[in-house]
Formats: sequence, structure tokens, C-alpha cells
Amino acid sequence: MLAIYSDHVTSSACVLHPLPLSFGLLELGVAINAYIDVVQWVPSVKVTPKTGLRTTYAFKSIDRVWKNEYARIADCTDGMTKYNWNARDCNLWWMKMQPESDAHLLVDRRKALVIEYLKELGWGEELSKIPPLDNSLENDHTVVSVCQREVTQIGLSIFKFSLEAVVQNFQRKRLRQEHTILLKCREHILRRIVADCARVLPVAHAIYPTASELFRITTEDPSLVDYSKEYPEAVRVAIPEIALRWQKDIEDKLRDLITSACPDYIFDPSTVLDLATTFFCCVNCDEVMRHDHAMTHGCTTRIDFYLTDPYQRASLEVLNEVNWNFGRWIEFRPDILQLVTRVVELSGFNPTTTTAREMDEADPIFECVDCNNIEKGRATMSWATVASFLEHTDSHGTGDGLETMNLKVLDEQETTKVRERIIEEDARRKRSPYYSNYFCRDCKWSFEKPCNFSQLRTHLQTVHDIRNPRNEDMAFRHVPHSLPAFRLWPPREEESDAEGLSMAQGI
Repeated sequence: MLAIYSDHVTSSACVLHPLPLSFGLLELGVAINAYIDVVQWVPSVKVTPKTGLRTTYAFKSIDRVWKNEYARIADCTDGMTKYNWNARDCNLWWMKMQPESDAHLLVDRRKALVIEYLKELGWGEELSKIPPLDNSLENDHTVVSVCQREVTQIGLSIFKFSLEAVVQNFQRKRLRQEHTILLKCREHILRRIVADCARVLPVAHAIYPTASELFRITTEDPSLVDYSKEYPEAVRVAIPEIALRWQKDIEDKLRDLITSACPDYIFDPSTVLDLATTFFCCVNCDEVMRHDHAMTHGCTTRIDFYLTDPYQRASLEVLNEVNWNFGRWIEFRPDILQLVTRVVELSGFNPTTTTAREMDEADPIFECVDCNNIEKGRATMSWATVASFLEHTDSHGTGDGLETMNLKVLDEQETTKVRERIIEEDARRKRSPYYSNYFCRDCKWSFEKPCNFSQLRTHLQTVHDIRNPRNEDMAFRHVPHSLPAFRLWPPREEESDAEGLSMAQGI
């Protein structure tokens, strides 16, 4: 098996040829690093060359077999070592988590008691609408906090309102999601109906619901619109009826505003909105307006605070608007009622029966004597502008300050002069590039997004070939604001100034 050629044999070892590698031998020290753990069982031979240094050799073939086998076993050993360490870690984790697992089971049992308590409070139907795999209610911070201690009937009664608030929050979230899906499905039909309102209704009757209001009234009365069809022709025919029903609904809400603001104010519901004394005020922009303007005022469908109502949040998300006056911007103010009552009385009319139309026909012009300014002139205005002008005048304020205003009706000569100037100021204001309230009366162009005068004029010239557009060719998207005030010149001389001038002349 091992061929050894030796010059002489000693008792201690064989003396090999100086080139043992040529006989398939490998110095064992070269292989020891590969399988050092089992090197003691490797077949080997010790030889002593002529140098006298004993060296241990092994067969190359044996070295190769042992090296491969050891590598295979070493890989298995490493894998088993990893498994052993992992098993040890799992065992430590289980020993550590055993108390916590028991605590979780206890909390889960308490959660079940909380859910049963909420069902007893009448929330069973709402809880049944939560998906089975949705554990967000049980994992809510309030519910978990309640379950950290023993759950008793007395303890649950203490947290009754907090627990109900949790369910209410989930209810609002569910309703908002359902309402959002429904609105997105009907949005295109709603916007088409709103656009057709501009085309079907006469320009003089430009009072119709927005998309959010249209959705509200058709939800309350599903017979108005059949959303199962793409866009039924019956809807186009029913537009005047829909607009009229919505208008009556908003008028009822305006009457409710009057009643809530002035409980002692006795009026005829059928005529109160047409009275000259009926004005509404927008809290958001401080504008004072008639009831028809209040119905279409831009602020009524806007909001600037966080919404908790699920339906309004969905409407704002999909339609970018809320229902009419949800933000409570429009209100009826008793101080303005008293002020305009004085204005009607100073004009020689009965404030309980005189309508706004009759006051417009009479068109009396008033002067606020207290607002006289030696640099700007006398403050004159139409009867309908009095409330709006004084609302924006810091010197008067609101409340009792409006009742003591020094108002005066101008004589016929000054009235004629001021009327002409007010008309000029109003025409100049409406030609301003910042006054965007126009749309085409013929084709309803720019109805959804009103334009200014120059833009509409260009449209009439290029599309309708009207070289010199007239007022009859144009229409206003919203009811125009009240007429501007006019500073009449010369100003009134103040008494102190007149006395000073007399004294100076006397000297």
C-alpha cells in the first residue's frame, strides 16, 4: 500500500527518500487546518528523512476523502447549530411572553364585555355593520384603556359617553365613505342638471340649486330624479319644478332665521321676504343683501372649519361645496331690521307693509350726517345701501349705534343729482376687470364661471357678431350687490368750524 525505498532501516522509523511527495504522500501539517477536530483519527505514517527530522505524512487520496466528508458534515453541523440557537431563543421568548399572553387573553375577554355593553346601549345595528376582520374598534385607545382594569357595570357607566363617542366616530367614518361612493356615482348627472338649469330657466330666474343642494333634495324625494338611467329626458323637463321646490325650501329656512333671531317679531310668512325691511347679513364677508341674493350668495356653500358631519365632508370632498348655509354664514340681525325700519319710515312709508319693489320705485336718497367728511364730502346713498354702508363704517359699529344714526332724506334737487352720480359709479364699477359676474344671455357662455365685461364683450363680438354689445345682451350670474355710496360735494360745515370762521371774521 505504501512503497518505501530506504537505504537502511532503523528501529525507530523508516528512513524515506528525500522526495516522499512523489509517492502520493502529503505532509499532515498541510491538511490539519481542514479537519483539525478529527486529525487524530487520520491514518498516517511517520518517517525520518536523512535530515533526521521526523515528519508525519498521510496519503493524498485519504486526505481528499476526509476533507470532503468533513466539509459536508461541518455544513450540517452549522445548520443544526443555528437551529439549536433559534430553538433556544424561541424558548426564552415563550418563557418571557407567557405572562403577557395571559394578560392579552384577559384584555380580549374584557373587550367582549365592552362590546356587549355597547349593544345594550342601542349600538348593535351599527356594530353589525363593521366588517368581521376589522378590529379597529376593539383596538381603539379608549376601549383598550377601559379594559386595563376589571370591567364592571359601574366602571362601564363611567366611560359611557367616551365609549359611545368611539362608536359615533366609526359611524361617521362609515357614512362618509358610503356617501362619497354614492356622490361619485351621481356626480356627472348632478353637474349636467346644474348646467341645464342655466339653459332651461329664464335669465330673470337665475335662482336654482347647486350640485350639493340638488343631491340633497333628490335624496329626500327620489321621485325627482332617476339616477339608474344615464340622463333621462324627464329630468330636463322637471328642472323648473326642481328649482322651484328648492327655492321654496330655502325660503322656509330664511323665514326660520328671522324667527330665531327675532322671536317677538310678528310677520306674515307669505310676504315677509318681499318686505323692504327684510335684509340678511353674511357673517363671512359682512355683506348685507336681499333674500334672493342670500339664496345664491357664494359663501353659503363654503366652509372654513373642520367638518364632523359625514355627509358634508363627503360633499366637500367630491363636489367641493357643502349644503346651503351649513356654515351658518347667513343670519338675520335685529339691529339691521330696526335701522331699515327707520329708513322706510323716514321715506313716508309703512314698514310693516311696504315692499322692496315699492321702495325701489320711490328710490329715496339718504345722507348720513354723522359720516360727513370735510376732505371727502357728504355720505349719500340709496335706501337699500344704508344698511350695507353703515355695516362697513367703523365710526358707527353695530347694535345700539345703528339706532342713533343721524339720517336725513335729501330734497328733490340733491336727490336727482346724487341718483345720476350713483348710476355712474355703479356703471364704472361693473366695467372694472375685477367685477366678474357676467355671462352671455343668448348661449349662457361663462355661466358656470362668470367673466368680466371685457371678456364677455369679446365673446359677443367674435361668436355672435355683435359689434356694439348692449346691456340686453348681457346677464348677471348672481344678483348684483347694492349700489355704491356717493360722496356729495361740498361737505357740510361742522358747527365748530363755522363758529371759528365767524369769530375770525369778527376780529
